[in-house]
Amino acid sequence: MKSGKILEIGPGPGYLSIEIAKIGDYQIIGLDISETMTEIAKRNMQEARVEVEFQLGNAANMPFRDNTFDFVVSSGSLHHWKEPVKVINEVYRVLKTNGKALIGDLRKNASKEEIDKIAKKIDSFIMRWGLRHSIKEAYTKDEIMELLSKTEFKKGEVKENPLAVEIWLKK
Repeated sequence: MKSGKILEIGPGPGYLSIEIAKIGDYQIIGLDISETMTEIAKRNMQEARVEVEFQLGNAANMPFRDNTFDFVVSSGSLHHWKEPVKVINEVYRVLKTNGKALIGDLRKNASKEEIDKIAKKIDSFIMRWGLRHSIKEAYTKDEIMELLSKTEFKKGEVKENPLAVEIWLKK
């Protein structure tokens, strides 16, 4: 897919959306609940000289029409979602038929060794603390499978690596 309409949920400072904008002819919207992050993402987009629309909004009640996006992506925000089943159902609603979604996040049951390996590469104490705190709030693969069983998605796969999970979904 070298063109299409992409939604990023929880883009934070916008780095992923900005990088995607650099590699294809995409219409990209980033939806974040934080006004501060939305403003930071807009500044980062301007500095990168790409086009991404960053909007303030709640992923549990998205301000988009049904069947709008070809692809939905979220990286590192699943553990922040207060209503994950509702958000995943909203992803289903806004995806076009045959649209795909990729939700990536940390694994709750990542080993201490894997966490330490990554933490050693992070210079900031606050960022290291954030990593360890986020893992405590994250989900295991089994917990994710249980969440997905309560959603509209019938096609999907959860892949694990030593530190994270990838949830691949298709409408």
